[in-house]
Amino acid sequence: MLRIAYQEDHRTPCLIWRMDQAREAFLSRDDFYGLLIEVRLKLEGYPVVPHLVNHWTPDEDPVYFYYNSIAIAPTANKFDLMRFYEIDGANYGLSTENIINEIMLLDRKYGVDFIGPTDIELGRVPNREELSELESWYGSFCPEGAYHPEFVDDLAKGRIGLGWD
Repeated sequence: MLRIAYQEDHRTPCLIWRMDQAREAFLSRDDFYGLLIEVRLKLEGYPVVPHLVNHWTPDEDPVYFYYNSIAIAPTANKFDLMRFYEIDGANYGLSTENIINEIMLLDRKYGVDFIGPTDIELGRVPNREELSELESWYGSFCPEGAYHPEFVDDLAKGRIGLGWD
């Protein structure tokens, strides 16, 4: 199903491609990533940022880390995703712009691709020395994520999951 949805501010349009059968088909993160790549290829050159999201209606139970939609944000600036979704770490004194500035530093060093609003894939996998530096950065910048072993393991694969609970 393809429809126009609005972000929580009710002003920012975002095209949503919802996979209603995803739960029954048990599409994995990698399956959705493959679909995301296909959508990105078809929309290459347009000022949009396709990305994965958890999107549900009020009568559904949200499932943690369950992707069931591909959203297409109307911007050519990948960092606008964090602004659209108002990603912040307020309980750690981090505004959306503080977080964007940190991720821009990673972008300069490795290149970053937003798989979802808080899921980032590095353009290149860090070497052993860089990984140690990245783990230290992650532990101080995103302490909640550092408590999850799977998030730390993902760093070695060039994947970063952000979160500040």
